[in-house]
Amino acid sequence: MVQTRIEERMESFEQEVAGIKKELMKMSVIESTLIELTKNMEMMRLQSEKQQQAILSYMEANAKERSMISERMIESNARDSSAMKSKAGEASSSRDVGEISVERVRFG
Repeated sequence: MVQTRIEERMESFEQEVAGIKKELMKMSVIESTLIELTKNMEMMRLQSEKQQQAILSYMEANAKERSMISERMIESNARDSSAMKSKAGEASSSRDVGEISVERVRFG
């Protein structure tokens, strides 16, 4: 009777030990999976940083290009405005000369 109880207890302990071993094996698999996930997340973070840098570079280049185009347009408008004022001044001068000539003829 005592022998049977001891054997039953031993069997119970063996089953418990087998269960613990299974759990430890699961933990090992979980640990390796977590390590792999951590590596993948780090790779994704690095890729994200590279993409952010590429987007920032693109935006800076785009802003510089727009700025250069804007400066060229301002310079072009200034030249056009200057040319128009010059032409208007010449036309005004010609008109003044013409008016003076007409006055000389009338009163002369």
